[in-house]
Amino acid sequence: MNKFLLAWKVSTPLLRVTAAVVLLLVVLVVRALLTEQEPPQQAAPSQSPAPARAGSGRDAALNLCRDQIEQAASNRRSVEYHSFSAPPAIKQLPSGEWELFVKFTAANAYGAKQTLIARCTTTTDGARSTGFDTQESR
Repeated sequence: MNKFLLAWKVSTPLLRVTAAVVLLLVVLVVRALLTEQEPPQQAAPSQSPAPARAGSGRDAALNLCRDQIEQAASNRRSVEYHSFSAPPAIKQLPSGEWELFVKFTAANAYGAKQTLIARCTTTTDGARSTGFDTQESR
């Protein structure tokens, strides 16, 4: 133990800082690996998602889309919607289904934030999902 303390006293300040940074990185990597969450399971198309919240078909479709986004996120608490800078684009298709594009930011399992756009399609009443996918935003 005394040899370690002697080496620490003799080392240069740059070497000490480098050792401290390496130690910090090792601690952060181990912590990230221990807290890593498994990716969410994709629901099979035959399964019906949870019923939408009350409201009009448009509101129910938006709520269902947000629920799907949060279910797909690896860290649900990190989801932030861009409702002021980029409000959701909602339109009713000729078939009566609702199509929504929702821009949001979410952190992945390592804590890095990504800006994504979700495309959701729902039934006319907004109670069931007929499609959901995400892609990276610019």
